[in-house]
Amino acid sequence: MHRVDTIYDVEIPEDAENVKLEGSTVIYRANKIIIKNLRKVDDELALYFYQISKIPEKSYYKALGVVTIMNYEKTSYQI
Repeated sequence: MHRVDTIYDVEIPEDAENVKLEGSTVIYRANKIIIKNLRKVDDELALYFYQISKIPEKSYYKALGVVTIMNYEKTSYQI
């Protein structure tokens, strides 16, 4: 959420080349993707993502800063 305010559903076609890069985080890359279902992130959606996330405790300060800047009150109070 600290990078964008819009999300999409992403599908990876069966014939796509996939790469999994592991380091301090895991990153997936593909040479083909299908993007659909554009939607803006609002306070309700941000709260849902926060509730299902497993962010480390050290990331709470960054998350709180972001949702405060975005004016997501319910999510700010939850954090």
